[in-house]
Amino acid sequence: MKKRSIFTLLGLLLVLTLVAACGGGAPATEAPAEKEAEAPAAKATEAPAEKEAEAPAEKMGPEGEVTLWHAYQTGSAEEETLTVLIDNAKAELPGLSINVLQIPFDQIFNKWQTEVAAGGGPDMFVAPNDDLGNLARGDLVMQLDALLKDRLDNVVQTGVDGMKVDGHLYGVPESAKAVALYYNKSLIDTPPATSDELMQAVQDGQLLVNVLGAYHLFGFSGSFGGQLLDGTNTCVADQGGWADAMQYLLDLKTAGAIFEPDYGKAEALFRNGEAAMFVNGPWALADYKADLGDDLGVAPIPAGSALANPLNGIDGFYINPNSQNAEAAVELALFLTNKESAQIYTDQAGHVPIRTDVKAADPLVGGFAEASSTGLPRPQSAEFGNYWGPFGDMFTKVLEGVSTPEEGVNEACANMNIANGKEVAVTEGGASGEVTLWHAYQTGSAEEETLATLIDNAKAELPGLSISVLQIPFDQIFNKWQTEVAAGGGPDMFVAPNDDLGNLARGDLVMALDEYLQGRLANVVQTGVDGMKVDGKIYGVPESAKAVALYYNKSLIDTPPATTDELMKAVQDGQLLVNVLGAYHLFGFSGSFGGQLLDADGKCIADQGGWADAMQYLVDLKAAGAVFEPDYGKAEALFRNGEAAMFVNGPWALADYKADLGDDLGVAPIPAGTELATPLNGIDGFYVNPNSQNVEGAVELALFLTSKDSAQIYTDQAGHVPIRTDVEAADPLVGGFAGASATGLPRPQSVEFGNYWGPFGDMFTKVLEDVSTPEEGVNEACANMNTANEK
Repeated sequence: MKKRSIFTLLGLLLVLTLVAACGGGAPATEAPAEKEAEAPAAKATEAPAEKEAEAPAEKMGPEGEVTLWHAYQTGSAEEETLTVLIDNAKAELPGLSINVLQIPFDQIFNKWQTEVAAGGGPDMFVAPNDDLGNLARGDLVMQLDALLKDRLDNVVQTGVDGMKVDGHLYGVPESAKAVALYYNKSLIDTPPATSDELMQAVQDGQLLVNVLGAYHLFGFSGSFGGQLLDGTNTCVADQGGWADAMQYLLDLKTAGAIFEPDYGKAEALFRNGEAAMFVNGPWALADYKADLGDDLGVAPIPAGSALANPLNGIDGFYINPNSQNAEAAVELALFLTNKESAQIYTDQAGHVPIRTDVKAADPLVGGFAEASSTGLPRPQSAEFGNYWGPFGDMFTKVLEGVSTPEEGVNEACANMNIANGKEVAVTEGGASGEVTLWHAYQTGSAEEETLATLIDNAKAELPGLSISVLQIPFDQIFNKWQTEVAAGGGPDMFVAPNDDLGNLARGDLVMALDEYLQGRLANVVQTGVDGMKVDGKIYGVPESAKAVALYYNKSLIDTPPATTDELMKAVQDGQLLVNVLGAYHLFGFSGSFGGQLLDADGKCIADQGGWADAMQYLVDLKAAGAVFEPDYGKAEALFRNGEAAMFVNGPWALADYKADLGDDLGVAPIPAGTELATPLNGIDGFYVNPNSQNVEGAVELALFLTSKDSAQIYTDQAGHVPIRTDVEAADPLVGGFAGASATGLPRPQSVEFGNYWGPFGDMFTKVLEDVSTPEEGVNEACANMNTANEK
């Protein structure tokens, strides 16, 4: 099996909580003004005339008539499951008259658009988020922020985000979907895990069948490191990976694999036992189980140099802006996606659940969840809408021998960029002039030494650029930058985590770089690009990923604790754990106990469970002997001098700790409790001053310092976690941090999250200094955060 790049770990999330989808896109439409649904007004009720003992009045439910469209195949398990749920809804919502109509999947989006645009259509429909961006921009689905406020608390964030376009909610999320590799155990014992193994299986006579199209085959591009869009939504598929994937698919066909454009014909080959393997989605799971029984298996699309990245989408219920009963339609959608209904969807139709209170016992559903975990969240941008035509043609031309893989990919990418009005940014004449760079790497640290090496390299490679570098203490760099830039001065650029990027961008204190970076971030993983974005614009050049993990000294503790119970036992047995007392280093423990800070509306909900349990656990750890030290230097010293067996800290210190402890140093994720830990996962990057007189020079320097060669040096010498597809970390300690980042919470850049630090910083101190109980502390902090955010 080929070695997989560390970067791929950054995309992994909890196994049953990621997204996937099916289907194709529809033509983009112009965006008229949006219609936002208003929250329902409270209905007045008359007081009863008499006060005699009566049975309590039942709460009024939704009333009137609602029509729902769906595209589940006739007679499928999905259709049968929906019938069960509709019957349940009629019993639970007796005031609602529910009509259901099945529309073929290849017609439902166009039919919805046509009828809604003409002022008609049903009240609602259920479908993947295949074309949600265009529907929302075309005012063809209703904005639901007000109607869904505080009503999606048990839906994982990926599910909520899958219903959003430009920050607004347009649907009620139901399940996650991505394609995977079905296999028949009676024909093939073990599913191929790599592209080499898949090729060998086909060459040995095992029949693989694929649906020939831009959706089902998308994931193979990721297996070869391909990337479709960069951070500016410019197609970069022609810059590597995609042509390799297409050559591989062509070789598979030569070896005997079938690529069939007719879905029904392709599926039939697997269902009737002729094909050993078939790439398809979870919507067919229940039917295939009925066909093959215990012989059915599910595995991810095989990996090549990287993991496959099938398109991840979210199925949801959408409301017609023309509906005369929108409130009732929303209530029906919420009923059909509640805990009980979601469990039925999971158990009977094989849907991958996206609720925290629903679990899938079937390992086959788990196989699809694993496939979703490495997938590409389906973009809702207008630019992605122009993928389907050019690349649909490309798959056909290449696999029918009309075009070579390279010709086909180049043509498709060029046509996509033309359709989107994109041109690749090119700097003519090379960088020149003066550029001043600020950094906050500790004096004498491996990070500072690495930067010095890279600056020397830059001076040699960019001889026309005069580079000045200044170190600013970390606790001063953000304030100093803001003060000087706001006054019209400051350096040309600085490098730092994206700790305060949202506020800097909203305050016009860093420059939007979309026009300078167009087509130039092709080898940066999406999580890295997204970490530099605020409100859809890119404000920095991404460099590396950072999340805290558990350092441990192997000379003091043989095996790192994997669970909170094991950590507690280790501390009780005398193993010293030291923590920095603060809202950043300790954040991840909240996830270990299922805590969630914000809901989809930016409201603090830490007081609704998990956080108080985490704080009680930390109090108990302290009672058992753990140290919580507010002074970073003092806390770190206890680990570096060999007194502490364990210390929670980030990768910026890795090279220094390796120098201290050598082979005795280990790194592991923060221990899990009922859930995995969720440390804040940030992206370091280079930001440019809007006052700079040499923006082009600053951008060129930033791109040089984050190039393949520079990123490899950052990884090897400073222990940074790479976010480029062409950079690998051989050091397992760096891999430990990549694993920590994989389950981390991407640092929010919202205004609301900016009000986390004060209230919760105080809370950690008060609770761990025994001024407040865990519950009191969390409740007070959450209330103060919501007050500050006017929530």
